[in-house]
Amino acid sequence: MMLREQPALIEQPGSKSDTPAPLYLEADRIQGYGDRETEASGNARARSRGQAFSGDWIRFDQRNNELTAIGNVHFEQGAYVIDGLRLRYGIDTERGVMENARFGVSPRFTGNLPIAGAQPTFDGRGTAERIQ
Repeated sequence: MMLREQPALIEQPGSKSDTPAPLYLEADRIQGYGDRETEASGNARARSRGQAFSGDWIRFDQRNNELTAIGNVHFEQGAYVIDGLRLRYGIDTERGVMENARFGVSPRFTGNLPIAGAQPTFDGRGTAERIQ
């Protein structure tokens, strides 16, 4: 028997639908409170819809589909990489706030890859007290 993918049945990262995209969490410790919220602590990582988050502590509020991360926060989406102290992010709205942020545009997505053996660089980078 041979199986093949049916692209029409597979939700692609970044695609919008009436059903919220699943959020995958992993950490040293995870605890949940019914259908309200889930907390992950210690090497916490989350991913959803082509986005990746990590931090010392992550809380996902299922009621409003919002993620909060605190401590050594790292966020990636496509070419964008943002690090900071605290993040509050709406998964559905794809909007959020990062405190004390350092940001960059990864060359993996722009095609400006470094020469073999050279240090990886960013096509753009900067810092900000707050990014919205």
